[in-house]
Amino acid sequence: MVIAIRLSILTLSFFIYCAAPALCAEVVDIPTPKGKPQRILFYPAPAAEATVVLFPGGDGIVGIRDDGSADRPGHTFTRSMNLWEKQRINAVLFDAPDGLGRHGELRDDADHVDRITAVISWLRSRSNLPVWLVGHSNGTISVASYLNAAPGNEKNVAGLAVLGTEHSVAFKRPVKLPILAVHHNQDGCNVTPISASVRVIDAAKATSPRAELVRMDGGRQESAPCRARSYHGFLGIEDELVSRIGAFVRKGSAPAAAAPK
Repeated sequence: MVIAIRLSILTLSFFIYCAAPALCAEVVDIPTPKGKPQRILFYPAPAAEATVVLFPGGDGIVGIRDDGSADRPGHTFTRSMNLWEKQRINAVLFDAPDGLGRHGELRDDADHVDRITAVISWLRSRSNLPVWLVGHSNGTISVASYLNAAPGNEKNVAGLAVLGTEHSVAFKRPVKLPILAVHHNQDGCNVTPISASVRVIDAAKATSPRAELVRMDGGRQESAPCRARSYHGFLGIEDELVSRIGAFVRKGSAPAAAAPK
């Protein structure tokens, strides 16, 4: 039976639900400098070694409900949240209830970057575990935008992972963090060619302590090529996908930096 509890601490709202006695996930509304709070789903792992912040593609809308379910349950990250526990990694699903544009137009905005900063600050207030940013498709724009927004932002995270990299993604400064790119060899989405992931990793190799590209096969396609239930969305191979990312994240995660201001 699912147990739901609502807590309000100052302006921070928690909705805690337990699917099993040993594991409680949290729906958290984090205050932001302006506008609506930033909603996340925090999925803890026993003996966690790191935390990943997951940015879905498309317009970024997940529709996280108070009970932890989602209006859009089909995205790669939404349907694989429970897999991170096996990797000893906390998972944070980042929602964008007002949308970030079909083509990610608003992912470069200062408000979006401020929301990412607020989530990282909240995570830092809970523990000193390394925080990694992981984006899929248009979500890779969010990862790059956070790093591009200010030179000091790279000190707030331990590493990056980009999956099905969107073709416009570029880092304005040399990447000095570990970075992993994962791409499906049969990805048929016209805005996420495998050359985009190759380009990002090739550029990072000169400055990153670890820059790796993983090509994957298998799975199946049940939707349009750019939708999540496709090769582009790693449908049917989510366990392998999370395992590959988890292995990279656990290998030499840097100590956590101080909370971003």
